[in-house]
Amino acid sequence: MRCVDSTPLMENDGNVEKAEAYAKELEYICNVLRKKHEEAKELLVRAIVNNNNLLMLNHPIYEAKIHKVQKFAAKLVFKELQTCSRSPTVI
Repeated sequence: MRCVDSTPLMENDGNVEKAEAYAKELEYICNVLRKKHEEAKELLVRAIVNNNNLLMLNHPIYEAKIHKVQKFAAKLVFKELQTCSRSPTVI
């Protein structure tokens, strides 16, 4: 009779161990998801800030400055190309 009675207890112990293992695994997964959620919120904030910065670049105040910088860069490149083409090649 004792063998029959101890089998359900062993099965219950096994089920309890499995339940505890699954609970730990679920807790680990929840922690990972919390961390990923925090990372996603940080990325969202960075994306919003970058988007706002890009929108500010389209502002008319900055357009004139950007145009001046582009002209200046083009002049520098042109001067660099002229000096490179005039300098003798040493072999």
